[in-house]
Amino acid sequence: MIRSLSLAVALCLTACQIEHGVFIDTREQDITEVFDVAGADTDVVFFADNSFSMQRDLIRLGGSFEDFLRRIDDANPNWRVITVTGDQGCSTSGVLTQDTADVVDKFSQGVQTAPDDSNSDEWGLFIVRQAVLNSAPGLCNEGFLRPEATLHAVFMSDEADTSPGYEAGGRYWQDYVTAITAAKGDASKVRFSAIVGPSNGSCNTAEPGLGYIDAAQATGGEVVSICDDWTESIEILADASIQQDTFHLQHEPLVETIGVRVNSEDRLTGWTYELESNSIVFTEDIPQGRDEVIVDYRGLVEFETDEDPDA
Repeated sequence: MIRSLSLAVALCLTACQIEHGVFIDTREQDITEVFDVAGADTDVVFFADNSFSMQRDLIRLGGSFEDFLRRIDDANPNWRVITVTGDQGCSTSGVLTQDTADVVDKFSQGVQTAPDDSNSDEWGLFIVRQAVLNSAPGLCNEGFLRPEATLHAVFMSDEADTSPGYEAGGRYWQDYVTAITAAKGDASKVRFSAIVGPSNGSCNTAEPGLGYIDAAQATGGEVVSICDDWTESIEILADASIQQDTFHLQHEPLVETIGVRVNSEDRLTGWTYELESNSIVFTEDIPQGRDEVIVDYRGLVEFETDEDPDA
């Protein structure tokens, strides 16, 4: 939402008109619009590695889910959540919403539901792809994925992703990211995050979360170390769920004068101006919950006046 709007009055550039006896003065002005990212509608899919070594972390994830929900509820209560553990990608929790009774208990049970085939415990990217594909009408996750909402996939594992294709190494994970964003239909509305072992191998209790880390970095998501007290970072993951890519301007800008800042940092790239909707649209490093977006530009503003400026 717009929190403040400051206008610096400049020279009248165009001839003024008379409408219903009132002069309309069109002027070019310096304009600053400040937006607090309140959060878009969000759909969140949690993948949980159910191997034996993960049991303690799965319990902790269930216990911290209430804090996660509180954070996104504060910004926008129009969320949907599913948990997935098996290679079919069907939710083990059902589609959870703010209206779901005992939602925390159902989430906790969902992430601790072991898959029928334990060989797929570390197939996180594959399973999330299946979950998204199975969100179509008539399939097991129907009602989860909404066209207008952002999609946030959160992976938790103490091992690397071993989805089919990982043996080839390289950028195998990109195929899964591409398939998921294609199913969503808008890459700017997709973000991956991970609670995994750090990539530098500094943790004795978890191997580097390869595949998951790559996908998170490629989509601007968050990576949290499973070797630390990651529950303290649950709000970071919640904020990553609440991203907003479009900011509607109040006045028509002179395009060449537009400047964009996020949390006081200049953004020279990663956004475009769309004339049809008169909006700034982020394509990279999309602002998320609690960010502040500032747009400066020179624009044309109309004022009513009782005096003829040309007199």
